[in-house]
Amino acid sequence: MTKKEMHSAINKQVYKWLDEKDIPFEYEMGGRVTVMVGENSDDWFDYHQTHHTVGGLNWMSGEAESIMVELEGFIDGISNKIEQESERSI
Repeated sequence: MTKKEMHSAINKQVYKWLDEKDIPFEYEMGGRVTVMVGENSDDWFDYHQTHHTVGGLNWMSGEAESIMVELEGFIDGISNKIEQESERSI
């Protein structure tokens, strides 16, 4: 699996995770996805498609922060899994 294929596989799993949890998100310019949580305009965070990282405002709600931390753990797990599968196929 090439690096591009690995990035694509990780991103697809992230989008699937968000869809399964009914969490709305929008594709933005610059390779990021904005994940919107709740009704408050400050309750969002970004997922960076290239680096597979998340980041948000310091004053976001506890709910938004909890989802961001959960997604971060999911990304770490799926990234490791995809990298290991890629190494085995070499």
